[in-house]
Amino acid sequence: MVTSISHKNYVGYIRVSGDKQVDEGHSSLETQESRIRATASANDGLVVRLFQDVQSGRRDDRVDDQNMVKYVLEEDVDAVLVQYLDRFGRNPQEILQRIWN
Repeated sequence: MVTSISHKNYVGYIRVSGDKQVDEGHSSLETQESRIRATASANDGLVVRLFQDVQSGRRDDRVDDQNMVKYVLEEDVDAVLVQYLDRFGRNPQEILQRIWN
């Protein structure tokens, strides 16, 4: 008998706006990462890459944000996980415009 284990491949994206927020409670980088990994695990998945920026969501030139998009387009990824949707940008309209362009 052959047993195979399958899992979903997730990418995590964590971001804070500045150095002051890096260790700040419910939205710290550590907390965001922990919650993303817990969500992936609860959904039979594995975080295959984690991207991190310490930069304002107003900026479209965030290095790891751009690296994440490139990675997702080139690799076998089932979903991108974030703790809060606003980690991608400042408001839903801006986020959707960036995603669908």
